[in-house]
Amino acid sequence: FKAYLYTWYGIFIDIIIPGESVSGEISKVYLVNRDVPGTSGKAVASVVTHRLMSMGMTVATMVFGTAMLLGQGQTNTILFNLSLLSAILTSISLVFLILLCTRENWAMKLVNMVLGFVEYVGRGRWKLDKIREDAHKAARIFHESMKELGHDPRVLVESTSLFVLSWIASASVPYFVFLAIGFQVDWSAILITSAIVSAIKSIPIGIPFEVGLPEIVMTLLYGFVSPVITTQIAATATVLTRILTLWLRFFIGFVAQQWLEYKAIKIPTAKLEEQEGLTPSLVRVKGGSCNASHD
Repeated sequence: FKAYLYTWYGIFIDIIIPGESVSGEISKVYLVNRDVPGTSGKAVASVVTHRLMSMGMTVATMVFGTAMLLGQGQTNTILFNLSLLSAILTSISLVFLILLCTRENWAMKLVNMVLGFVEYVGRGRWKLDKIREDAHKAARIFHESMKELGHDPRVLVESTSLFVLSWIASASVPYFVFLAIGFQVDWSAILITSAIVSAIKSIPIGIPFEVGLPEIVMTLLYGFVSPVITTQIAATATVLTRILTLWLRFFIGFVAQQWLEYKAIKIPTAKLEEQEGLTPSLVRVKGGSCNASHD
């Protein structure tokens, strides 16, 4: 249940902080390490595995949706080029991430480069030796966790199956929204639009791609993919879809975030109060024992 709350916490952070590609994942790693110190490497392995699945599914969906359009004889140069560019960029990022997961020395070099840049910016005023040591330790644990995951196909099959079901459920939202407003839309339009929007959101360049831009992109893409979809219909379906995929998730994530932070504050406070309550009684017990022995 706690992992479920962490996921909603990450979704909430994704929405409110620009750079959705990494903000939610960083928050989940932080929460796990705060709850169980020293597990940041395993937490990173978990979120990276999820990212690999997401990127792989995005590329597969984009290729499949484009093939469906071409098979139906629908060709749009702008849409085809955009799909091709998104698929290539996502594939390059996917290959780079896989190399980082399989080559430990590359990850170590990346850590050293990032910390070296920070030291250069700070002009030597920041001592990062402890941070460098912790980062190297987390990187080693990360690669050990990735190797363990690779040697356990049952976990991979189970997690991949659940991820595919989650993706299908997410892609079904706009499809049923179109049906609800009395408009039949082809699945190829849904798949390509969902894949392109997901690919843009996964680019780690700090774009606040959650409010405003997705609505514009989705409305335009629906018109490109299916000429029979008017701008009014596309805009209506987009707004209704975003109510479910953005604002509903925002409020659920907000509740999860508030609950986790409340528990994080309450538990240490309760332990401190318990310790303060036990201290006087311990003193009295020790004092009584000393008096008894003295008598």
